[in-house]
Amino acid sequence: MRNPVLRISAVGVLTALVALTTVVTGPPSIAQPPAGVLTLAKSASPESGLASGDTVTYTFVVTNNGTTAVSGIAVEETAFTGSGGAPGVTCESDTVDPGQSVTCTADYEVTDADQAVCLVTNTAVATGDAEGTPVRSAPDAARVVTDCAGDLAGSAILPAALGSADAGSLGILAPLALGSLGVGSLGSLGALGGLIGVALTTPYQPAPAAQCLNPPFPNVPFPYVPGLTSPCPGEQNGGRNPEGP
Repeated sequence: MRNPVLRISAVGVLTALVALTTVVTGPPSIAQPPAGVLTLAKSASPESGLASGDTVTYTFVVTNNGTTAVSGIAVEETAFTGSGGAPGVTCESDTVDPGQSVTCTADYEVTDADQAVCLVTNTAVATGDAEGTPVRSAPDAARVVTDCAGDLAGSAILPAALGSADAGSLGILAPLALGSLGVGSLGSLGALGGLIGVALTTPYQPAPAAQCLNPPFPNVPFPYVPGLTSPCPGEQNGGRNPEGP
């Protein structure tokens, strides 16, 4: 007859081994979003053609992508190039619930200095408080273009100014854009509009180095467009380049 004590001991050992090797499993853990997450989308209207005295309206849409409400919503201008200083921002609500958005606005009046420099850029962030934890969005920027053409190019849009044939349309850009070429190489400023149009559809044909010189840029040949410019600037006036052979 088997010893009942040994049988009980064997059962106890097996039970202990099963307990030690049993792994409790459950559903995988799911990462939860942070309590407070703000995003900011910024825009400006109008975006172009602004003159001194015009008003730009900036719109800031603040969205709560977290799991708790965020209070104390505010928009902070972190960079603003307008000469009149950053505008004050007003929000329709200072609290935004999870998954919801709140809209804030600000108005800015363009100054003479703003119009002269052509651009006004504006970067901002949204801030708030999520149950005692400060939250801050990534920055977002907006840019507006002023009607600076009266000072720089004679019209509101630079491409339109370049399409004009008269010298006045180039304003103060003429010395910068044409300084290294020389007026002689273009024939006349009046032909500039037509020259650009032909140049876009005509392969570049550099003049022979033996015929044309381009001091002080000897390695840069004069531009040559058939029908509008001659190989050497001196030939446009019926003669040869005085610096050529």
